[in-house]
Formats: sequence, C-alpha cells, structure tokens
Amino acid sequence: MATKTTKNYVLDTNVVLFDPCAIYAFAGHNVIIPTPVLEEVEFFKKGQAGPNHQARAFLRELNKLEESFATLSSEDFPLPGGGHLKFLSALPEKERLEKYPQDTVDHQLLDLVLSLSKESENKNNSFVLVTDDLSLRIKAKTLGIKSEPYKNAQVDTEKLYGEIEEVWISEEEVASFHQDKKGFYETFLSNNPSLEELPLNTPVRLLYQPQNSDDMDEILCLKKANELVPIRKNEEVFGINAKNVEQQFALHALLDPRIPIVALTGAAGTGKTLLALAAVLKMLKPGQYENAKLARPMVELSDKTMGFLPGTVEEKIDPYFGPIYDNLEFLRSLKSEKSEKKGKTTEVTESNESASQCVLKEWMKKHKLECFALNFLRGRSLPKSLIIIDEAQNTTPQEMKTILTRLGEGSKIIVIGDISQIDNPYLGERSNGLAHLIDAFKGREEFFHIHLTKGERSKIATLAAELL
Repeated sequence: MATKTTKNYVLDTNVVLFDPCAIYAFAGHNVIIPTPVLEEVEFFKKGQAGPNHQARAFLRELNKLEESFATLSSEDFPLPGGGHLKFLSALPEKERLEKYPQDTVDHQLLDLVLSLSKESENKNNSFVLVTDDLSLRIKAKTLGIKSEPYKNAQVDTEKLYGEIEEVWISEEEVASFHQDKKGFYETFLSNNPSLEELPLNTPVRLLYQPQNSDDMDEILCLKKANELVPIRKNEEVFGINAKNVEQQFALHALLDPRIPIVALTGAAGTGKTLLALAAVLKMLKPGQYENAKLARPMVELSDKTMGFLPGTVEEKIDPYFGPIYDNLEFLRSLKSEKSEKKGKTTEVTESNESASQCVLKEWMKKHKLECFALNFLRGRSLPKSLIIIDEAQNTTPQEMKTILTRLGEGSKIIVIGDISQIDNPYLGERSNGLAHLIDAFKGREEFFHIHLTKGERSKIATLAAELL
C-alpha cells in the first residue's frame, strides 16, 4: 500500500496578506511560516490600507491558534483540517546554499526551502513554496524547488466575461414577443435550447429585418427565470445617452432598483465611471436613495502611505479621486449649460481652492455625493445608499466581502474596474476582489455584469488601450 505524501507548504508574505486564513487551506498537510515572512507582516500591521487590515487579520488568526494550544510544549500547532503549522527561522548567512547580490526576503525563502528539501531524506515528505510572485516562482524553478501560486485565490477569468447573446428572429416572432412574452419565451427556448443554460440577467439581442426596410432592427432584453424582459433604450440619463448597445444594457441595470449589485468592467475610455455617476445622480431621490458614497482603494504610491501625506483626510484622498472629479465636472457642466439656457446662473463662492474646484465641491454637497477612501467604509452600515467602488480590481476578496456586508436595506452598489490593470502588488487578474465578486454572483437575479469593449473617449484613447 502506497504511503501518503505529506507536503510542507512554505507560505510567502503575499499569500497571507491576500488571505489571512490561508494557513487553513492545506488540509492534511503542514504549513510553514518563515520568520522573514512574519517580520514583513509585522511591518504591514500599522496603517489603514488594505494590506494593513489583512496583516492584522492574519496575526489575529495566529493568536487564536496560540491561545487554543497554549499548553503544548511543541512549537508546532495542530491545524483544524489536519497537519501542523510550523515557524522556521531563516538560515544563518554562513549556512546559505546559494549566494545572491541582495539579501532579500525572497532569497531567504528560496534558500530555506532548498535547504529543507535537501535535508529531507523521506521522499514522501516534500516541500512546496507557495507564492503569487511569478518571478519568485521562476527563480524557484531554476533551483529545482517546487512552487505554485495560491490556488484558493484563483478565478477562471475566461468564464467571467459573458458576451451579449445575439439571436435572429422573424417579424412573426417579434409580434408574438410583444403580445405574450412568457408564451414567446417557451417557444423561443424550444427553438434555442442552449439559451436556457445562460445565467440570469444575461444581455440578449433579438435581431430582425423589418419588411420594406434595408436596416436591421433589434429588441434588447435581459434573460430572466421565465421570460425575456425588454430594457429601456435611448433614455437620457443626467444629460448623457448610451453610445452603443453595451452601454444601453449597462444603463438599464444601473437604473434598475431590482438589481442591487452591478459590475462594469472594461478598458479605459469605455464609459464605466461616467455611466455609473450619471445613473447615481439620476437615482438620488428622497425616499429611495438618500445619498451616494464614492470610494476607491487607496493603493499607496511610491511607498508613501496616506498618513505621510500633508493636509486633512479630504486633502489626502483628493489626488486619488481625480478621475471621479473629472467625470463629475463633465456632468455638472452639462447641467449648467442647460440651466444657463433657461436663464439660471450658478453662484460661485470664494475659497483657497480654485473657483472650479469650489463650485464642484459645493455641487457635490448639494447632490449628497461623498468621496471616501475605501478603508473608511469598514464598520459602517449603509441603508438607502448608492455606493460606487471605482478601481475595484485593487480590492482583495476579503475587502470586497467586507464592503458588501456593509450594505443596508434598500442600498445599491456599483463596482467598476479593469482586472487587467491592477496596481496592488499582492493581487493578480485571477485573485482580486472584483473577479471573485463576478465569479460568485454570476447568475443571481440580484446581480448584473457587463464587460464594455467599445472605447468612446476618443480614437486615440481606444487605439492606446488596444496597442500599448
């Protein structure tokens, strides 16, 4: 009878900062935390950014284990699913097997795993370095070290982006659709059985050729449980209109209170942020949605945390919200132009800010729009609120869960991002909060997602997104 292989998983810092509960993800096997990783976690535990919260959460998990097994004389902690948690020091420099130009934590991990692998004479006792750092995995491979990404974090990105379903129908079917939508749906499914497997709220385009016309026409619908529900088309929303079919579907979902979670993904210039802000401004009404919260993850720049930046909290976060302010200023100017044509004027007050900034801030207060660093949404309850999370690809799955559990009764959340443009060094296309949200909620009636592909900012912006 073959002996079961016991694996020893050595975790890199990026794994525990991504998932504070990663130590429980290797049931039946041992988990090793090298002391250089603990030191890096200690460095991250102070602050209010995402990695700081994750670091503290990981240390709390270690504390739970220590308290549970305080009477044990061994340095190993039994894990709930089997196996043990172990802590190992880095090798002294004179005992290092490999020499590197710089004594980094990555190099210390490589040397530790290499040493453990060579010391182990038991072939059924293997050591695996777990890291989401691709370059570290490549270095490990060159040394003959087994390594792998943190698999609990992975989402199949190829399945995230469902396309708009296009089906040609006859004019007779168009008439049937308008007369009896549920009856049409039953007949429609019998002729197109593959559509039954589509997730709820899949965008569907019914195409047809009207008689005596050379132009194609269409009915845009969302697939529901027992019918295809037509969407509103060509509706002006706070001064703007959808410029393509993708944006038509996006605006419909944004304005539908029966869909409380909407995800918009796409490259720069596809209109994600502008559509979301316009929809929010249209929906803000007493008795329905009382206010709007606009939030972004504070991915630190040049190793400077928000605490080191000068000024008030508002002044600290302002640089992060430049794209939001630009879009709001555009929407404000559209309304101002219409007001001026009707003989109305906008009052400007003096402040240390430029006149345009002051006007925009006053306009935002009037419309109950607030900008927040994502960290400041923690611990709050948000009833009857509209929440936009911009750059959501820079959140961890745990942060995304924290945000969604803050939603109070009657609230709606809009998450925006591009999973191919991630600034958080501890996340990847398959491991970020936005990807996990889409993967987890896809097919639920409360959720809608569309991937915008058509650039509408300018021809240059579209070409840059495609070519660079």
